[in-house]
Amino acid sequence: MSGYPVFGFPSPANDYENPVALSLDALLISKPAATQYLRAANDKLKSFGIRRGDLLVLERGRQPKHRDLIAAVIDGEFTLGFLDSESATQPVLWTPEGRQSLPEIEGVITSSVRLWQRPAELPAL
Repeated sequence: MSGYPVFGFPSPANDYENPVALSLDALLISKPAATQYLRAANDKLKSFGIRRGDLLVLERGRQPKHRDLIAAVIDGEFTLGFLDSESATQPVLWTPEGRQSLPEIEGVITSSVRLWQRPAELPAL
């Protein structure tokens, strides 16, 4: 005994003396050289769980599959939509604006991250 009396309850932190290391990079990124981050600019995909300001993980070079969320360029602007590769004529992209002919695909959105407490100004990516 150390000679000092022990008072109170043990700290709940004692249960976490050997925490498992958590790396969001290891969890979200499989090909670092082909990965970039985007930020959702609006709430158009809110019904699919993506809101303005969410961080999106884009993997370039991944072969998109039917119903994948992809980033594409339409009329010179980045657009997010779901790939319909089982269309009768050719693959199409379904966006909040409706059906689009298959544009130039930039990559597949593999993950999204929501910040519950956002900084006053979101940094540009």
